[in-house]
Formats: sequence, structure tokens, C-alpha cells
Amino acid sequence: PKLKKICQKEAISTVGSESVMSVLNCAENWIHSEWGELLQELSAGTSTRQSYLDDIMETKQDLKAKTIIGRRIIYSHHIIANSKRKALSELASQYKLGGYTKIGWPGVILIEGDEFGCQQFVDEIKSMRWQHLSVRAEEQSEIPGGETNIDPYRKLPKQFEELGEDDMSILASRCREAGLEHLFLLCMKINDDRSSIDKKKDQPANKLNIGIETKIIYTYGALIHVDHMNDGKGYRRWLRQACQTAGCSLLIKNCRMNSSEKSLEPKNSSSKTSRLVTYRPEIYVGIFGDERSVRQVLKRWRASRVDVDSKNKPCLERMMNVIDEFELDRRLSNDVLHERDALISGQLYDENDLECSFEDFIILVKGIDENLAASLRKCNRCANRELQKIDRL
Repeated sequence: PKLKKICQKEAISTVGSESVMSVLNCAENWIHSEWGELLQELSAGTSTRQSYLDDIMETKQDLKAKTIIGRRIIYSHHIIANSKRKALSELASQYKLGGYTKIGWPGVILIEGDEFGCQQFVDEIKSMRWQHLSVRAEEQSEIPGGETNIDPYRKLPKQFEELGEDDMSILASRCREAGLEHLFLLCMKINDDRSSIDKKKDQPANKLNIGIETKIIYTYGALIHVDHMNDGKGYRRWLRQACQTAGCSLLIKNCRMNSSEKSLEPKNSSSKTSRLVTYRPEIYVGIFGDERSVRQVLKRWRASRVDVDSKNKPCLERMMNVIDEFELDRRLSNDVLHERDALISGQLYDENDLECSFEDFIILVKGIDENLAASLRKCNRCANRELQKIDRL
């Protein structure tokens, strides 16, 4: 126990830097200086050894005499696998912990119960394979009067509940109602600006309203061309949910050519009969936010079954082309920045406003970033024609 205590103290004192070698050196110094004396004391007689064991047992009894209710909120890159979701539920039941797990990207686990059970729960889930897992916040409260029943002091449900992929706002609401909003804010790494609470009172109840300023600062973006969407509605719903989870703004447009640009082409080389060729719409998707969030959405996109194939079976997207990933210049004047951010925010996904002409789309793209319009010109001849028209105006 003494060695463990010394090593823990050394680790805490070196938080934020490489501490492994420092802790090992501390342990080595303790062994050289005190281990020999401790062995001599233990071998001197059973009385000394018994005294040492009595000290340990007394410490354990003191801990048992105190009933402490603990809470942990844990952030994960994602929680998707059924086996992992089942294991979390079983562990919570085993240690009599209540709370919530929010599945999807990202995953959040909030537990409450006996402090010892919380510690064991965290230790066991850390032994599982995770892309990323960290305890973002914790708290402990001693039950007054030596009472052993913690149920009257719980702030969360006694049963462990699972929330869906799109239920982050529900988790925020539950934490607020339980008086644990500070844990949620720490988990999501959100600065708590209480001065904006009054401004948020009139927001709809179904919004993620946690009394903070949630304005997105657009510093990065990506423009993607998608060849087709067999299940357009389901595909677009997946994109909306992925961007919402990552805190990004989403733009989707089906760009059609002007009717004047439909052309007549021969039916075949041996026939004089011509047919009217109508080009199918070009699908463009824009994602805007900070660089980490945008890249996170792109990574999920490539690895998820977002569409269906010709047999109506879920499939990966194999025909998406990232036209450009770009940093949005923040060195512009405040008026220009405000105008551009308002333009991006105003293009939030709307199922009833998907269709537009190439001309309108190019004007929109040029308003976001001139370099992005140039990238679009290189990859799409139709867009190039529209840009030439605009340049001539």
C-alpha cells in the first residue's frame, strides 16, 4: 500500500507530461531505501507483521463504514457493436449501477452507484478494445449519517438505459433535469457560459439547449460529388444525422442543367434518327465545421453502409469523389465573415429544397470560397461552362 500510494502521488504530480519513467524511478528509489527495513520489521516477529496487517484491515473497515455514491461520465469515439452494448448493460447490472449509454458516434456512458462499483465498472470496460475511451468527469458524495442505502440519493434512474444514436439532446436534457449538467458539459468539452442562459430560454424544447453558446465557427469544409443515391431519402437522412452528431453544417444540392443545354445525339452510328438526351442531376454534398469534425464525418461516410444496391441490400459508397477539402479564410473583415457564415448556415439540409440549377449552385459556391469554385471548374465540364457564363457577366 505504501509503494502504491507513493507512485500514485508521483503520477499525479506529473500530469500532462511523460510520467512512466518518473513513476518507475520513484518506485525503484523506494525499494532501495525502505523495502529492506520493511522486510526486517516483518521478519522480526509476528507482532510487527500483525500490526501491519491490522493497519490494512482498519483502513478497509473505514472505507466500508463510509457509504459513497459515485458518478462517472465516459466519452467514446463510438459505441456500435451489439456485443459491447450488451457487455455494458450486464456490467452495470452486476455492480448495481444506473444511468445511460448513448450509442453511435460519439458514444457516451453515464453511470451512478456505489463508488467501488463505479471503479470496477471503469476498470473492466477499459480492458475492452476501443478506438478511444476516456473518463471525462467524475464526482463522489458521502452518504450522511452512515446510511448504507444509496437509492434515496440517486439522481439518475436505478436501471441502466440505452439511448439511440440521435439522442444526444435527450441525454443533455436528462442531465440537466438531474442537476448533472456540469458533467455533460465536461464530457463534451463545452465551456459553460451562464451569461447566455437568459438568451436561450425561448428556444424550442426539442433543441439541444444546455444554456451555452453553440454557434459553429466555420474553419474547414469539404465538397463531395456523389454519383447517385438509390435510396435518396435514407442516404440523406444518414448524412444529416452524421453531421448533426459531429457538429457540422450540411449542404446537399441536386444540380440540373438548364433545359437549353439538353442536346440531340444520334441513337446509334448507323441511324439517322436522333434522340433527346437529358442529363441526370449532379449530386453535390458540402460539409462545414472545424477540420477534425469534417474529417470525422468523411471517415464515417467511407466506412458505413449508407445506400442500397440493385438488390435493395445496404452497401458502402464506392462512387463518391471528394472534389476539395479546404480551410475557410478567417482573416476577412467581420462583415464578410458574417455574410459567409450566414450563407453556410442558411444552407442547412432541407429535404424540400434540394433542386437547383448549376448556375445557382456555382454562385453559391463562389460565395463560400473562390478557390472552391476553381476546383469545381476543373472536375466538371458543366460547372466550367456555367462559370464561364458568370465570368462574362
